[in-house]
Amino acid sequence: MPTGIPKSPRKAPKRGAAERAEVVRKVEAARKAKRRQRRKIGEQNYYKEWYDANKEAVLEGRKTRYATDEDYRERIKESVKRSKDRRKKVVERREKRSQPSSRLPRPRTMTWEDSTIALVSFGTLLQESGLTKLTLNKWLRDQVLPPCVVVDDRKHRWYPTQYIRFVKDMVVLREDLRLEGEKNWFLSHFKKIAWGKFFDQRRGIPDLCGVLKNM
Repeated sequence: MPTGIPKSPRKAPKRGAAERAEVVRKVEAARKAKRRQRRKIGEQNYYKEWYDANKEAVLEGRKTRYATDEDYRERIKESVKRSKDRRKKVVERREKRSQPSSRLPRPRTMTWEDSTIALVSFGTLLQESGLTKLTLNKWLRDQVLPPCVVVDDRKHRWYPTQYIRFVKDMVVLREDLRLEGEKNWFLSHFKKIAWGKFFDQRRGIPDLCGVLKNM
């Protein structure tokens, strides 16, 4: 029968000698690492204070040794050369990363109303205009730019070459409005201003909306 007395919680099993020794070893290792870190910080602070107080004497001694000790001079020259090579490689890698990772498709041509029109890819339009993919897609989706696009059988988008000049003019207008500090550079206001300013230029762009096979 239940007595109503709660059972005492089960005690955790005692650790063995090997497990206790392992715990002690880890604690001691953590303490030693902490002491080494504090000692290193103290040494760094001490050296910094000492160098600030003896900077001129140290530099003068290095100059004298560089002028009189040939081995020391060669080591310094080799160290400087390695440092320059490392910096040069870093700059080359940075420039390589900034370049497009893939080659853009070559321009193509199509016949439209008895005339030949040169077309460029969507990636070329991004690169030439300086817009991000997100911004350009938003401008196209909100009809800030005329929907002048040809889609090939691979679902790739192509635009006439005069479209690049038009988009560049739109980007310049947007930046001018932004620098003026007015609210007209917001998309809704910018769309009205751009449509009025570039009305004739918009009409000069052929309406190529559609899907083109075997381009």
